Amino acid sequence: MKIIVFDLGGGTYDVSIVYLEDNIFETMGYDGDQNLGGFDFDNKLIDYSLKKFCSENKYDEKVIRNNYQTIERLKRACEETKKYLSIKEEDTIVVEDFYDSKPLCCKVRREDFEKMCNDLFERLIEPLDRLLAKKNLNNTDIDEIILVGGSSKIPKIKQIIANKFKNVPINDSINPDEVVAYGAIIYAESLRGFEGEFWKDFNYIDKTGHSIGIETKDGSIKVIVPKGTIYPVSSFDFFETVYDDQYTFDVRVFEGEGKFNYENELIGEFTLSDIPQRPKGEVILKVTVSIDLNQTITVTGFVNEGDIKKELIIDKKNQFPNLKNENIKLSVNSELNNEERSIQAIIFEYAKNFSNQKSDKDKYDLIKKYNEAMIKYLNLRRIHLNLKYMFCKIVGLNNP
Repeated sequence: MKIIVFDLGGGTYDVSIVYLEDNIFETMGYDGDQNLGGFDFDNKLIDYSLKKFCSENKYDEKVIRNNYQTIERLKRACEETKKYLSIKEEDTIVVEDFYDSKPLCCKVRREDFEKMCNDLFERLIEPLDRLLAKKNLNNTDIDEIILVGGSSKIPKIKQIIANKFKNVPINDSINPDEVVAYGAIIYAESLRGFEGEFWKDFNYIDKTGHSIGIETKDGSIKVIVPKGTIYPVSSFDFFETVYDDQYTFDVRVFEGEGKFNYENELIGEFTLSDIPQRPKGEVILKVTVSIDLNQTITVTGFVNEGDIKKELIIDKKNQFPNLKNENIKLSVNSELNNEERSIQAIIFEYAKNFSNQKSDKDKYDLIKKYNEAMIKYLNLRRIHLNLKYMFCKIVGLNNP
């Protein structure tokens, strides 16, 4: 039995295919859109009601958008209206004393709401099609669909799914807000080994969401554990020295599906020192990547000659950044941009000097510095865009 789990929460959209047979659950694969969720539907109502209010009262919309507290009050009202439109054909967005002592009162029909959100509804289909194609499945291969997340209660979403998967039952017998809690209970029990009478015939199989690989000398990624691998798992590959008398091995671990380092996320690195100095290609490094049931990644580097070994443990669940509001710089002309420009200059300098390097070691060192600078630049750029996106979400801008 193949089940699609359609999870549309407040901030993200995830879709997965689960295979169920004889109380064995196996995640076949998943896809989604990390920039689509309930907040986007809220923002459509914010845009609609604010434009109407400003048009009727001759106010500058940009001025009101810059008032954080005012937009926050409107945001809460729009969220409530979104919920009511799931059970009623019409509702009114009301914010007393909204701006300049004037109330905001905006009537919205479900039909109007669905029209203004049409582009968001269309974005729900692409990840579904992508996932089915990756697994060589057709719509008719699906036996059941489960809706998860508060935003999946929107009637139009259920209609879209029903039209796409004709004659496939949609299971909405469980409250979409509670499904995740049930899943967390099952996952927690799986870590204990399904102990007790209730769980005796129960089994759960999960797969990696992204590939895990090691950076090579030219900055490309050699995949050790491919995306979609069932874990726990342990896999290894071999690497050799890239220049004569090389005495260290730098192991850089990346997660993602990109071909090169800058297209993926650096999740850990370590160095093996004092390896035997030999002509290039003669000293071999074995890198093993293991993933346990807790999704903890262990990377081990081992050089047989000299019995040199080092281990790195990566706990993805504890890698959330500890950001403090006062340290977040949201200005377009921030220090972040200055650092971006300085790194850009370094990258251009490395590229210009490459042809002047004579030995393999010098060329390798320059490539390594270039790759490090490029990764740092792209990470900074990504952080900058993410912070800008967060800021625009906070103040209610629709197109950050």
